[in-house]
Amino acid sequence: MPRIMTLRSEALDLLRALTATVEALKRFQHPSGAAYGFEMAARLGPTVAEFEHAVIESRSREAATAALDEIAPLMHNINGAATKGDLKIFSGHDDQTLETYWRLNTIFRESKYASESL
Repeated sequence: MPRIMTLRSEALDLLRALTATVEALKRFQHPSGAAYGFEMAARLGPTVAEFEHAVIESRSREAATAALDEIAPLMHNINGAATKGDLKIFSGHDDQTLETYWRLNTIFRESKYASESL
């Protein structure tokens, strides 16, 4: 049976993608890029934690949106580095982490969820 997509379910999927990104950055081991991966994890991690708190604990659209606004430029940089191959942090061609982020990063601005709360 197909899952019904709600703002909350989409936000939780987005949270999983962001958490997976932070974890992948922490695990990244490459002589020339490990420091960059660790630095990006250190910058992204606290903001992902803010997003998690907004979605799970406070259920605040406003706080979640604010956290995503801070996350966006970091994910843009991570995506660029991953796409170029400088940050090979995602395993294989079937990894959907970045695709999930790009598909869901605007959910709090979409009209289909305008009347939904977290």
